[in-house]
Order: sequence, then C-alpha cells, then structure tokens
Amino acid sequence: MGFLSNLARVLGLALVFMSLLRFLFYWNFSERFSGISGGDLLQSFAVGIRFDLLVLGFLLIPVVGLAPFVLWTPRHLDRWMRTLVVYLCSMWVLIVGLSFADFLYFSAHGQRLSLMAVSDPLGREVFWSASERLGTGTLLMNAGIFFLLVFILNSRFLALLKSPPSMNLGARSFWKRWVVCLFLTALAARGTVTAHHLEWQDAKISEARILWELTINSPWAWDKNPERGRW
Repeated sequence: MGFLSNLARVLGLALVFMSLLRFLFYWNFSERFSGISGGDLLQSFAVGIRFDLLVLGFLLIPVVGLAPFVLWTPRHLDRWMRTLVVYLCSMWVLIVGLSFADFLYFSAHGQRLSLMAVSDPLGREVFWSASERLGTGTLLMNAGIFFLLVFILNSRFLALLKSPPSMNLGARSFWKRWVVCLFLTALAARGTVTAHHLEWQDAKISEARILWELTINSPWAWDKNPERGRW
C-alpha cells in the first residue's frame, strides 16, 4: 500500500500540473477570453479535470493490466519497476511536449493542435513564427515552465524506485486491490459515470468556442478532427 499511496500522490501531482498547463493557455492568451465570466472559466477548469483524468486513466491501463504478472514473477520485480518508471516518465514527456506544441499552435489560431494541423504545411508554419507572435522572452519563459514541469514530475516518478511494492501480500489481498485499481482506472478512462464516455459535447459549457478549446487538453485533442466537431 505504501507504493500505491506514493504512485497516487505522483499522479495527483500530474493532475495538478495538467490544470496548470491549462492555466498557461488562459494566462498567455487572456485577451481571447475577454467577455467570458469567471463562473464559466471555473467550470471550464472543473470539466477540464475530467478530461485530464481520462488521459491519465488511459495511461494507467497497461500498468494495471500487467500488474498480475508482477505477482507471478516476483523475482523480476526490479525489472518491472524500472520498466514502469521509464514508461511513466516517457508518457509525461510526451504529454508536456505535445502540450507545448499545442501552446504554440494555440497562440496563432486559438484552437487545440491536431494531427490534421501538423499534416498541413500551413499548420506547421505556426511553429516557426511563434517567437514573432509571442516575443522571445515570453516564449523562453513558458518553455522553461514546461521543462520544469517535466523535471519535477519525472523526478517524483524516479523516486518510486525507492519504495517498491511489497510482495508479502496473499493472493486474495492482491486480487482485491487489483480489482479496485482496475475499476478506478476504467472509470477515469471513461471520464464519466453516465452511459456515454466523455466527449466533445461535454466541453461545450458555454456559447464561447474558445472556452471549449480551453476545457479539453492536448493529448485528447490530438486525434480529433476540429472541422468535424472533434470526433
């Protein structure tokens, strides 16, 4: 349980950092949000946490899915732990790196970055002109913040190697905890307890489309088509 508690704390910090990334979008481009009430902004951040949980839920699916193999091969625990930490660190670098590219794209279009935009030469052009739009100082300051978020959380993931899970659990205790973790992971990956999973419609919390774009996050928007309602 000590390992699970430490992992939960790090993932909670990841959730806070993802909200901070959303705040950077709002703070740097606040002029795009003029006329939007504070209540709508708070609701955007609240619903955004659900989208962030969805991303973290999907990230944890292979971790939870492979957990039983650790019970069956306890002598390889160190190898499992190193693989887990490398996976979590890599996924966090990918999330923040994609968010930074999204940040540059958002500065030009007020829209989240998608694979379709990267496939378009005009879409890729916005990356090269980012310093002109944002200013070198602003660009470097935000790049530093993004890098700091990567460094802090990855150092916390690496610290998990110091608290490996106990292998003294009985099979019944292990499976009970595994089922609970599987349920919570599946719930997070759905993003909701309703019949339908979290989708683009859930981000439409007001009439302002820019607020819809703020509500979602970069990993979720990546494979969605903005011209077709992001489905």
